[in-house]
Amino acid sequence: MLAELQAAGENLNTWGAPRLNTALSMLEAAGHGLTSHTLTASKSLTYTNYTATNGTDYVQKIAAASDGAYTLTVGGYERMYLIWNASSYDQTIACSGGGDSVTVYAGEVVPVYCDATNVTRGNGRYISGDLSVAGGATFTGAGSFGGAGSFGGQVTIPETPSADASAASKKYVDDQVLTASAGNLPATSGNANRFVRVNSSASGYTLSEVRAPVDIAAVQTAAFTPEVGYSYPVDASGGAITLTALPSSPSQGDQFEIHDANRTWDATNSATFPGTDGINGRSENQIVTVTGARVLFEYVSADYGWEMKVIEPKARFAYSSPFVNTPSITYPADGATGIQDETPTLTASAFGTTNDSDTHASSDWQVSTSSDFSTILVQTTDDATNKTSWTIPSGNLLVSNTYYARVRYTGATYGDSEWSDVISFTTASAFLDGDALAIIDAMSTEPSAARKSLISSLVEGLKTDGIWSKLDRLWVMAAHAAQAGGLDWKNPSTSGNALTAVNSPTFTTDQGYTGDGLSSYLNTNYAPSVDGVSALQDSVSAGVWVRATGASSTYLGVTDRTADPEHAIRIQDNLGTNQARVNDLTFVSYSTSAAANQLLTVNRSSSTTTQLYTNGSSDGSGTATSISIPDIDLYLLAQNFDGAPNGYTAGQISIAFIGGSLTSTEHANLYSRLNTYMTGL
Repeated sequence: MLAELQAAGENLNTWGAPRLNTALSMLEAAGHGLTSHTLTASKSLTYTNYTATNGTDYVQKIAAASDGAYTLTVGGYERMYLIWNASSYDQTIACSGGGDSVTVYAGEVVPVYCDATNVTRGNGRYISGDLSVAGGATFTGAGSFGGAGSFGGQVTIPETPSADASAASKKYVDDQVLTASAGNLPATSGNANRFVRVNSSASGYTLSEVRAPVDIAAVQTAAFTPEVGYSYPVDASGGAITLTALPSSPSQGDQFEIHDANRTWDATNSATFPGTDGINGRSENQIVTVTGARVLFEYVSADYGWEMKVIEPKARFAYSSPFVNTPSITYPADGATGIQDETPTLTASAFGTTNDSDTHASSDWQVSTSSDFSTILVQTTDDATNKTSWTIPSGNLLVSNTYYARVRYTGATYGDSEWSDVISFTTASAFLDGDALAIIDAMSTEPSAARKSLISSLVEGLKTDGIWSKLDRLWVMAAHAAQAGGLDWKNPSTSGNALTAVNSPTFTTDQGYTGDGLSSYLNTNYAPSVDGVSALQDSVSAGVWVRATGASSTYLGVTDRTADPEHAIRIQDNLGTNQARVNDLTFVSYSTSAAANQLLTVNRSSSTTTQLYTNGSSDGSGTATSISIPDIDLYLLAQNFDGAPNGYTAGQISIAFIGGSLTSTEHANLYSRLNTYMTGL
């Protein structure tokens, strides 16, 4: 690469441009020009006489290298370059003259000289970031690191450090420590497991007074004398074990420990520690009967002897034997109040073990009126049925009382766990009825405490009035959720007894279901002649709480024409007049006009006598002779007419029921109980 020289008189009148400008461009490039390379393969610089090219630029920047290390070849000319390796890989700089090449490491900016054959790099490495050296490194001059330094090999520092911030070699430091501590460090012989510390006057080193047990001894099954610095598993399954003596000639701080690794200690097979040399300042023998215990000893003085500490099994170390994990009671919550169930079911955490597997064989449950369980109110022991849950039997809990409960698990192999933490719970001022609890348990969304009380009061009241036992079905659609509103309260756990919503009647919280007057209705899944127990041909009652009326439509109905002459159970609104018939074909009209929030009931007390009631009051009667009782499903918000729905209503109903015949008093009481429930929502 040559600059174009000019002879005398040559290129007359053209020296400024382009000749001079070309020469000046080449000088600028050679002085501070920069070419950036993105290498995907090895590359050679280009040169053209009298022209500035990438080989002309002084700074050659390797901006990136896609796959690794490459070779950048400079021309066979005598000249200097500044190589800037900004890639993530070390790169080779060679000369087209075929001589020596050099390596420019990733991150370096280094001067490189080509003598037309060989390439030589400058001695310094200039790195803007942290320094990482894969091999050894030798520094013969001063060095300063602004960032981190990492060396894969040895670093040799020949100079003796002269300032606080100077680096020092390991040998230099070792020599200084050994020189300063010569004659002052304790001997190693006979001092196993001891620690070196600076003495109280800071004038030298002494052995630490603390000697922790760090070695695990073999399992001991008979009398023995322990040594300091050891941890002894003691198995007493073959009988009680008494230590022959405590370690002799102890020093202050000496320690050892004894532990029941195999959980064999108990009141019979105990571990006894002789008090001859003093234990906790006393001379009596100390006996430990705690299963799974760990006993720590530390020597204090000749007057006090050994300090002894017994750690309960909950604080076991990792080297303890397998054991059954301590359970915890998950229901009721500790401190729970207002428990409305006289027979609540206690639940506990899953069975588990530590350091091995085991099978949950049985559980012990206890309930007490005292937190220390000095008296047991009720319990079940070795219960192989109620392992993780247990229902407190009836007749034990009283209202407005506080009780305490705990549980422990038994494994088939590893025996009893520890007792769970004790929980307390307080009962409500009144318990819920058992049938009410079954209704509540069947609800997928738990009702509030106030609603639970309403449910229980209604059930209890119907029982008191002698009505509950006469009902085959009771659907309370005025509920907090649609699923709850579809339950049959007499058989809440039987899914087939729940209402089936057809064509989406609208559910409204605390009100019930509304029909569309076109196609929506509720199938009760109750066929009177098939499913009826109390409801019979000549003894039957049925009713519906109409919250919003629907003109010329059926609230409750089934008409059967399959085998006998046509007969029906039906309550309807006929152009503003409520009508009903029961196991016959004759409609009887209610005297009271149709209105919202009415309980309409129809009752047959004999083969020739029917009664109508509005809100529990007599509202009409009939003398039609009964024909039969329908054997197809009863519908709500429509009637089932020989298996096909018709007579749809756009009204809203909140409650429906069917069962045996009720007296006039019972009808009045039924309305009163249902009204109390509805107004309490």
